Amino acid sequence: MRLSAHRHEDVRGSVLQAAYIIDDGGDVTMGTCGRGHAAHVFDTARSLVNNLGYIAYLVAARHIQIKFRPSLTSLMSYSRLMRWLDCGHPQRVLISYLTADEWHHEFAGSARSAALCIDRIMAQYGGGPLGNIGREILPLRTKVMPSAFAGVVDYWRACRLDFQPFAATPELRKLLDDRFLLSTETGPGSFAIDAFGGNRDDNCRRWLSNSAGLSVRSAPDSAYGASCADAYTDVMRRGEPAMDNVDALVRWPGGTRVRYRYTRLLLPFNSPAGRWLLSCHVQAPRLRLLA
Repeated sequence: MRLSAHRHEDVRGSVLQAAYIIDDGGDVTMGTCGRGHAAHVFDTARSLVNNLGYIAYLVAARHIQIKFRPSLTSLMSYSRLMRWLDCGHPQRVLISYLTADEWHHEFAGSARSAALCIDRIMAQYGGGPLGNIGREILPLRTKVMPSAFAGVVDYWRACRLDFQPFAATPELRKLLDDRFLLSTETGPGSFAIDAFGGNRDDNCRRWLSNSAGLSVRSAPDSAYGASCADAYTDVMRRGEPAMDNVDALVRWPGGTRVRYRYTRLLLPFNSPAGRWLLSCHVQAPRLRLLA
């Protein structure tokens, strides 16, 4: 898609100007064409950028302005933007991005320098190819631990060295309000999904119902799955429980992106048949870890 290929205005002396929105599925919508109308659409797209992670860009001849929120930007919208920059030849790009309720602005003199700038911003704040995941490791102390976790820590102390996963599942359902995931370690840094509790939303429950034996790293999108597997690996290496806060946008099969905010407790177990990782969580809707 070349910038010069977009629709022109018929009014003499006017400047080509149009506003475009990239949604989180990578689809592009042209809000309008025309100088005043395009600028208005671009300005009013701010709520889509802030709340949904859409990307807005305004084209005026070869001068481009891009607005995005890196921590909420999806991989598909990021990829579409990169392809668009690769096909166009802007002479100047104003990159505006939102983090921690504050807008920042940087100039780039070419499509290549704009792409490098956007990649640097993604590396700093997450989003795009890095996934939409905020994680905060918490001290494992009683005064900060949700009361729902108290019983399972006692259970871990009693059973951590001789864990019987099949016999334990009914007890875990009662102990954790049927909200848990049990995974088996299949190799260094690799885990396969085993038993899970059914007290989850429809997206998660449907996915888990068809995921027995699948790698945690595939669950349910690669960035989120890798984040889970990395946390599991660290707990297994230490051999001690760990607790964290997680704020993540997860894309489920079918294209739906859902935001999950929860406090998670991870516990490692040993058994004669191998090593296991128990993950349990409580919802924490007030968390805000995505900048």
